[in-house]
Amino acid sequence: AFSMHYVPTFKEPMHYQQAQGQIAWWLQPENKQIYVNSGAIHLRSEYEDATGYLWLAIPWHNPGADMDLYLHIGAQQLAAAEYKKYVPAVVPPNLTEWLQASIGDNNPGVANEAGFVFRGTLNTPVNNARSYQLYLDLENASLDYHEDWPALTALNGRLLVDDETIDASVFSGKLYESDVSGVHIATRPNPQDEGAILTVTGDVAGIASDGLRVLREGYMREMIGSNMDSWYFQGTHHTRVDIAVPLLADAKGASQQVDVDFNMPLVGMENLSLYLRNVDGQLS
Repeated sequence: AFSMHYVPTFKEPMHYQQAQGQIAWWLQPENKQIYVNSGAIHLRSEYEDATGYLWLAIPWHNPGADMDLYLHIGAQQLAAAEYKKYVPAVVPPNLTEWLQASIGDNNPGVANEAGFVFRGTLNTPVNNARSYQLYLDLENASLDYHEDWPALTALNGRLLVDDETIDASVFSGKLYESDVSGVHIATRPNPQDEGAILTVTGDVAGIASDGLRVLREGYMREMIGSNMDSWYFQGTHHTRVDIAVPLLADAKGASQQVDVDFNMPLVGMENLSLYLRNVDGQLS
């Protein structure tokens, strides 16, 4: 077994079952420094096959001096839930909470390719003293991006954590039984309040009943109420979603735009005793 733990920037050690490579270190008393660096280190665990490089500068008998780390790890077949190993503790809590809620501990997805880079000072609270990026090329993953909106499943796409921002591009996937495409999910500093704001844009196409579910479940239900509960649609839909949700409770900046185009041979609105055939139209 082999592990690396960079305190306090990472809360937990990075554990691996096997490691193979060369690490060298130099003691320089005149500079009060210890330097550690490596060639390619081959790392393997139950959840990944990785190769990493590190360079570390450690102060020696020099209290208060910077401890600098450069760490680069590339992995294949990384279990999606293992992303946590590579998320530094310095990531803002609202973003780490979003990643945990969105990806979770039992995600079926696999990152065919993953990359992690950290550059900076370990022993300082100053965020500008370091930079980190995490990249995941995901296959068959789930992304429960917000509790008020339906999760994406069977997702194929890419996720990038770049310091305090997150970007996800979804090339294909499912929302209920419908197909999603052109989806972009991002977090950015909230321009109207504290914390970050989550934005989601994209297209969904499939059976019309899925479009109806988007309108009457989750957040949209707070606006529509139970008025559509007895409705049923038969046919197809194309839905365009453009939403913004603050990640801090009660923060300003929320917006929603959901446009649903229907092509339906049959529509039932039982609460209105209204039944229609061959309906084409849009709900927003």
